Amino acid sequence: MIHLPTLIAHRGASLYAPENTLAAMLLAKEQGASWIEFDVQLTKDQEVVVAHDETVDRTSNGTGRVDQLTLAELKALDFGSWFDSSFQGESIPIFREWLQEAVQLDLCLNIELKPAKPEHHEVLIETVLAELEFFGPNNLEKVIISSFDWYCLHKFHQVAPEYQTAVLDHFWRDELAIQLAREMKSVSINLNDELVSEELVLRVRSENIPVVVYTVNNKERAKQLFDWGVSSIFSDDPLLLTGYKPRFHR
Repeated sequence: MIHLPTLIAHRGASLYAPENTLAAMLLAKEQGASWIEFDVQLTKDQEVVVAHDETVDRTSNGTGRVDQLTLAELKALDFGSWFDSSFQGESIPIFREWLQEAVQLDLCLNIELKPAKPEHHEVLIETVLAELEFFGPNNLEKVIISSFDWYCLHKFHQVAPEYQTAVLDHFWRDELAIQLAREMKSVSINLNDELVSEELVLRVRSENIPVVVYTVNNKERAKQLFDWGVSSIFSDDPLLLTGYKPRFHR
């Protein structure tokens, strides 16, 4: 069973480096993170890249949807300068590059599947699984698969039940989320900080399902969540909890 860390670096150390880049991953490790969360989706030519948004508009000097651009077109873009000029030339990582770096840094991975459309489910799942072979069959305790697309997540679980899953829920869907987490024996239900209350945490925990909350960048809020029984948080700041040890943590 996976032991959840107190903090998972959200898209790397994204408070200090451009999100979902190798620079953000390296900095997260340097700042003490043992787990890193990131997003994967397909390009036009069905390569898997690490990117959160459907488009590249916010995080690069280009425009357009990720699934409508080829890998070569994406690699030609600058994914660093939008954040700070010191990151000029930072490129979008291919999933394989990300895994290779994670292995070198001995990082554990929370992989969020982001299919742009239902037609992407099968290829995305197959390609992610094929690349995870590089990460090694003995590292299953270092990987969590999550998604807001519950159909895709459930399909992944059916194909590869040996991998642990986490149910992502942006708008609390109550029994549906709990039912899915039970069925897949998920390691957690991951909830939007904006909707989390003590009552909600207790409800989920009453089913013996850990709660993870995203995205928490305030130390006092983090302390409150841990007091309520939250097991882990996603944060843009790996240094947020330096020196703090929650009373309850799984």
